[in-house]
Amino acid sequence: MMNDAPPLARYLSTLDEVIAGIAEAGLAETVVLLRIARLDLLMRVHGVSEHELQYALDMIENSQELDATPKRKFAPAIRPRLVRTAGMR
Repeated sequence: MMNDAPPLARYLSTLDEVIAGIAEAGLAETVVLLRIARLDLLMRVHGVSEHELQYALDMIENSQELDATPKRKFAPAIRPRLVRTAGMR
């Protein structure tokens, strides 16, 4: 973690405002680049390596793939039917 995290937190806030303004101007490609820069800054503030980020992304991707795979459906369990006899209510 970086020692100057409080000033960097202010820069992140400013960067968020800049990103919002650029988005309103319709400059989508610039917004993507600024969001990448924001992610890089966040990683530095929190001491996250590129390897750790890639590992997290892989885990998310794998869990989404598991969610998307069709689940095998089993036949419902057969339940015995209750047969009412005369005199039962």
